[in-house]
Amino acid sequence: MGLSMIGATEARPLPPPTRRPRVVIVTAGHIAGNPRVVKEADALWTAGMDVHVIFADRVAHDLRVHNFSLLAEKQWSWTAAPMSRRDEHPVAWAAAVAKRQCARLIPRPFWSLGTVAENGISRLFVPLCDLARAEPAALYIGHCIEGLAAAGVAAEENAALLGFDAEDFHPGEEGTPAQLARADFIQRRYLPRCRYITAASSGIGAVMASSYGLPLPTTIYNTFPWGDRQRCDGAVHDRRGSTLSLYWYSQTVGLDRGIQDAIRAMGLLGGPVQFHIRGTVDSGARQALMSLARDCGVMEQLFFHPQVATSELLSRTSEHDVGLALEQGRSLNRAICTTNKLFFYLLGGLAVAATDVPGQLAALEAHKDAASFYTPGDYRALARVLERWRVDRGALERAKAASLACARRECNWERDAKRLVTVVTEALGSLRLQQRAASASSSEMIL
Repeated sequence: MGLSMIGATEARPLPPPTRRPRVVIVTAGHIAGNPRVVKEADALWTAGMDVHVIFADRVAHDLRVHNFSLLAEKQWSWTAAPMSRRDEHPVAWAAAVAKRQCARLIPRPFWSLGTVAENGISRLFVPLCDLARAEPAALYIGHCIEGLAAAGVAAEENAALLGFDAEDFHPGEEGTPAQLARADFIQRRYLPRCRYITAASSGIGAVMASSYGLPLPTTIYNTFPWGDRQRCDGAVHDRRGSTLSLYWYSQTVGLDRGIQDAIRAMGLLGGPVQFHIRGTVDSGARQALMSLARDCGVMEQLFFHPQVATSELLSRTSEHDVGLALEQGRSLNRAICTTNKLFFYLLGGLAVAATDVPGQLAALEAHKDAASFYTPGDYRALARVLERWRVDRGALERAKAASLACARRECNWERDAKRLVTVVTEALGSLRLQQRAASASSSEMIL
């Protein structure tokens, strides 16, 4: 299906009405940067649900091609609200920013009036909410704080169910006290209305349950389909020769991601290695990392690569030997989360060198033959891990084989998708029971 324009909003036209239960997923992220939403939509569509995804397209023009190349492959419908400053009319941009700033001036005792807190958290709330409430559905699923609030409003107005997928514990993120207070307020407002909650790590689920007096959410790890390995092209585009190849990727390359641990560790090794970093990096961060690499004597072994299409990422990942999961755990959320790169390394067949933050330990504690751990900041311990794999290629190959086995047997989306579908199906089943009961009650009153 092609694209149509609805004002400033891009969309795939909705399919004709069907008897499939309708589910609307709402996220504040752009779709190519949120594989969890894509996998969720795919799983629910395959399970027989009519899925519509609403997302905020916040990326610049040069990255938007990744969004639409991914969406072209999908059968479910979607609506994208362009939220890049380069795309919005200057007056609309200024009005949205002004509304957010005004909401942030209102003191906490008044946050419960209307959607004061929601407007204060982000200017994305209003467009996401408007799009969501215009899409009738049996179930609205929120992602992130803005998505939860928009889905919550839409669910209430359309007398539908509400679900939430907690990719992070937002009140435990880094931010100003006011930002974290708004996140906590919004979760306290909408989470009790949810028919179900899923979480991207067991730690996030446990903290949410204890913080809000809720049943323990179902853990749905951010794994990837084992079947994606069929897409690997077997080519080598980035790697330089046969020396030990380290790899780290994310949407954004920053100075708070633990990359410095790896660079410092490289300088302690007894032989050459190569370190490949993939993601968008600004000139300041790149210069700082290159300067550190120069000081450590490894500047010529450091390589930066731009983001690639989702369909190509696994191929480029599988070129390397060691996947680095360098979470520093500086906030509660970063300590308890389990990032998707951890499972992507397993699927790519890479040995994993990871920090021992609780979220990563919990996910791979039973798979220590595939991963080695070190304490954040202890780059000497990381160097010992990497030196062992650099010198002992047999140990490296055994760790890489263990990663693949882990991805094939347990850490894959085929398994996690079944848990997700079960949770959603049970929620929709409870709605049908309620509707039947209401219909029977109405019939009795008429009689």
